[in-house]
Amino acid sequence: MYHRLAIGVALVAIAATGFVITRHQASHGVGLKPVPQAAGEVVPGGWTCPMHPDLLRDAPGSCPICGMALVRAAGPAADANPAVPVSVAQQRRIGLVLEKVGTSAITAGDLVSGQIVQDESASVQLTPKAEGWVRRLAVGGVGDKVSKGQLLYELYSPELQQRQRDYLDLLTRRDALTNRPGGMGPIGNTAPEIMLASIAKERFRARARLVAADIPEDVLQELEASHRVRELLPVRAEHDGIITSLTAREGAAVGPAQPVLSYADTRRVAVELTLSPRQLGALGSQARVRLQSSVDPHQTLVVTARAQQAVVDPVSRQARLRATLNPGAHAAAFPPGSLVRAQLADAMPAVITVPSDAVLRMGDTEQVIVADGDTGFRPATVILGRSDGERVEVREGLAPGQRVVVNGQFLIGAEASWAAARARFAAHAKPRDNAAQHHHAH
Repeated sequence: MYHRLAIGVALVAIAATGFVITRHQASHGVGLKPVPQAAGEVVPGGWTCPMHPDLLRDAPGSCPICGMALVRAAGPAADANPAVPVSVAQQRRIGLVLEKVGTSAITAGDLVSGQIVQDESASVQLTPKAEGWVRRLAVGGVGDKVSKGQLLYELYSPELQQRQRDYLDLLTRRDALTNRPGGMGPIGNTAPEIMLASIAKERFRARARLVAADIPEDVLQELEASHRVRELLPVRAEHDGIITSLTAREGAAVGPAQPVLSYADTRRVAVELTLSPRQLGALGSQARVRLQSSVDPHQTLVVTARAQQAVVDPVSRQARLRATLNPGAHAAAFPPGSLVRAQLADAMPAVITVPSDAVLRMGDTEQVIVADGDTGFRPATVILGRSDGERVEVREGLAPGQRVVVNGQFLIGAEASWAAARARFAAHAKPRDNAAQHHHAH
């Protein structure tokens, strides 16, 4: 009997507690059941939770967060991306720049490091062909520009002076035979024609030795015309270039084993790429490499690289691959020693692309600002594809002919976020008011 009485008291307490909780929830506008609606009814405005207005459902039910009954939303759902008005004058003040969406080919592949180096085949090292001294040095140091035919230094060499005298002796003997009084009569037992032929052979050999000693052609012609030995022999540049090394100064003793200076043609350069074993294997027999200048990022060049020309380091297994390029009018953007951004890939088919700077990354999504008329701008969510650094492929979200903002998009994007937040707040404020009115009615 006692146990039955205790159980009865407990059941009455539980029921009373449930009644109090129900009255308390009702007094605060919280209903345990949804507003009576037709089963499975779908309304244009949708259904929302009074306590969680961000939640929107197509049919009535309970809130998955707090369990409250859903109520009708106020009218149709608010625009998630409302247009932001920007007048023409405001566009000019913020420097707004638009670009029409179109199709273009981009390159997509592995990025590798590269450096512009001198083309070794265009480098000249000047080493005297005989013992001597540098009497005059006409260049200041490494980095000086030189022009074709410019004097680099003058060499004083007794050995080369003696070669000039030997050559002049042959010229004197030849002139003596051809200008003898009485004509070309025999000399002893030797016919003059044979002697002239012998002198001509010796003269040819002597002149070749002077040419091999880097004596310029104009100096040899002056020697033949004046019959005077040139004490200081000039050494001139064979083509335009830049001094890359200077190992001797004025008064220094030099010889065949002592280079004086070297210079290289700056118009002939190469790019040296550093590749990993995987990149080298994927390169194939040859591939096009797109180079972007670090001096002027708007300047690009395309060269052809051949894998069989790579040199692999046995320790690091990295491969160095050199490809000759002809910068032409873009030489200033690819000077020797500068770094480049290299991408190994051929061009893809034409796809919808936008500048990489036009993309706004909002968490896990990407957006661009699209022009809606002349003074309206609206954010559009896009799905991106491959990128070559400057442009990025847009797989979904844009169509050719639309206009996107490429400069000033951050200001419009921030204003669009505020406009969307205000629209959501206004759309959800009325359901809360309706819920409060529904509570007071009961």
